[in-house]
Amino acid sequence: MTDEKLDLSGTNPHRSAAPVRQLDATDLDIATPATQSDEETDIWRELRDAIDAISTDGVRAVVATDDATITTSIDIQEGSSRPVHAIELGVWKAYSETSSPITHVLVQADDDYTPCGRCVQTVLDYSNDALVRVMDPSGETYDELSLDQGSLLSVGRGPNEDGDHQDTDNDGASGEEESDSMPIPETPPFIDIEVSDDVGIEYVRLNAPVYHLKYETYDQTFCGTDLTHRETVSSTEAPTLLDPCLRCHGETSQQTVEEQRTELRAQLAEQLNPVRATEEDAASFDDDELAAILKHLPVEVPTGGDDAVALRSRLSQAIVDVHDDQENPSTFSREEMQALLAALDGEGTISDDPHLLVHTSDGRVARVALSHLSLQRRAGKGELALSLSDSEVPTATLAMSPRDQLYVFTNLGQVHQADAYQVPSVSRGGEPSPLSEILDLNEDETLQAAFTCRNLNSHDYVILGSRDGYIKRTKTADFKNIHRGGIRAAELEGDDVLREACLMNDGRDLLMTTQYGRAIRFDGGDVRPMGREARGVKGIELDDGDEVVTVNVVNTQAKPEVLTVTEEGYGKRTSITDYRKQSRNGRGLLDISTDDRNGPVVAVEMTASDDEFVTMSEAGRTIHATVDDISVLGRNTMGVEIMRLNSDDQLSNLSVFNN
Repeated sequence: MTDEKLDLSGTNPHRSAAPVRQLDATDLDIATPATQSDEETDIWRELRDAIDAISTDGVRAVVATDDATITTSIDIQEGSSRPVHAIELGVWKAYSETSSPITHVLVQADDDYTPCGRCVQTVLDYSNDALVRVMDPSGETYDELSLDQGSLLSVGRGPNEDGDHQDTDNDGASGEEESDSMPIPETPPFIDIEVSDDVGIEYVRLNAPVYHLKYETYDQTFCGTDLTHRETVSSTEAPTLLDPCLRCHGETSQQTVEEQRTELRAQLAEQLNPVRATEEDAASFDDDELAAILKHLPVEVPTGGDDAVALRSRLSQAIVDVHDDQENPSTFSREEMQALLAALDGEGTISDDPHLLVHTSDGRVARVALSHLSLQRRAGKGELALSLSDSEVPTATLAMSPRDQLYVFTNLGQVHQADAYQVPSVSRGGEPSPLSEILDLNEDETLQAAFTCRNLNSHDYVILGSRDGYIKRTKTADFKNIHRGGIRAAELEGDDVLREACLMNDGRDLLMTTQYGRAIRFDGGDVRPMGREARGVKGIELDDGDEVVTVNVVNTQAKPEVLTVTEEGYGKRTSITDYRKQSRNGRGLLDISTDDRNGPVVAVEMTASDDEFVTMSEAGRTIHATVDDISVLGRNTMGVEIMRLNSDDQLSNLSVFNN
């Protein structure tokens, strides 16, 4: 044997030189009972021929997959941190090459050979009721093993007087003796990654008191957990106070998982009386138990119903690693049960406090808790919200909650989706982070519009407005399945760009406003529903040089006023009743004066007198004040001073927070 590193990518130096033999799919279509006689079928003959071609002594195995590929392997005792057995190596190689389930395994070994638990579990993980035969060295007799998907008891480890095939740790101890720490597997059991020998191992903790394994340069754990958008704590040394992730170590026994679930449930029961400690169906909770967990979370509890579906949804909004599951709302995975337990101690919870999301010209984003921004009076100089580079300016702000869903619309007409809590939270004066760390964006793709919502299904339509005056209305159902790379949201022609994205229900009016201070209010029903790839229809007729700034949905009951701010730091609020309804594609009415004192309009929001607002300048300074601090004036007026700006600064954005 050589000391070469084990490689399961298909070029393993320990693999037999015998060519991989291809079979017709029909050759595998055999129904062979476990008690059949020694009369071999065609597939077993093919496997027998392949195993005879292996010249190496010791345990040998051949594996057939559902697509009729045959792969050979042998026991490897050297050159790795633990022995790699012929069955698990053969299964790994076959599946990595074909991604096809294992159907047949033929092993040739000594008479007293019995597959170890690790080998059996590997077959179970990568097959659907595979047939396994163990053939004696002479090839004259064989035993056919039955693998029970629900248990390993039907196979077991069997007698092992010579100690040749027991599970071993790094120090050579048998699997019945536990070492101080679990050995690191030679290759990740649930991901297909090839790395060089100099790449180290990191120990990573998420929210639960469990550590995972990952390579230093990759954002995926050995058990397959994606860390791209996760906050983690990592170390190059094994944690002494955390339990290991068994899947990362290749230990995937269903019995072990159930034991862990039972233990986690017992820990939950110790803290919460309504939760019962039980070994039967430990991963399922009734409505009273879910309500008790929700009630004892050390964060503001999301409102909603008390049935299983609603309770599960509310837990998913409050806890990072708990996912919404409407089909099986009462059942939780082991990782989710760990998250429930950690959340009771305040770990991995999601705040519902209002935050200001900021996007900059450098493609960076951050969120700042509204409580970190001092409540001021209007007309002040404001305070610095973020630390920006010399040429960096805020390009968009958004009032949001970390429990919301974030929808980002880009210059390429794409829409991307993320959990709002994934946007990095910073204190006042902190630095934003690249948006590309949260979303899978192309190199030249940038944010142009965005909105957040708690539940997209509670709205009827997505409204998109462009700089050149086009507007479109698309059913929210068309935005339900947004994959990681985003989906098409709008067709932009020429150099047109998106200026607004918002949500609307039937029966609402729309208000389009321009930088020259014009505004047009029309019935949302005047914009016919259309698909995601449509450009839309004209919403407003623009004067030369004018362009759309915002589109707002009118709700005369909840938000009866229009708040307008301009580039030079002035603004006003006006009753929505001053904007009479017109037909779509008109020139609109004058909203505010845009002379030299005011400058062009930069933002317009619907508001109420008891709301709060945050306006931000290009230098990153903010004014956080109450809306009723701004005078109510008519249309086509000058407005009052909102922020006192330096001579080289300009107002850039406005966001309104519901009180």
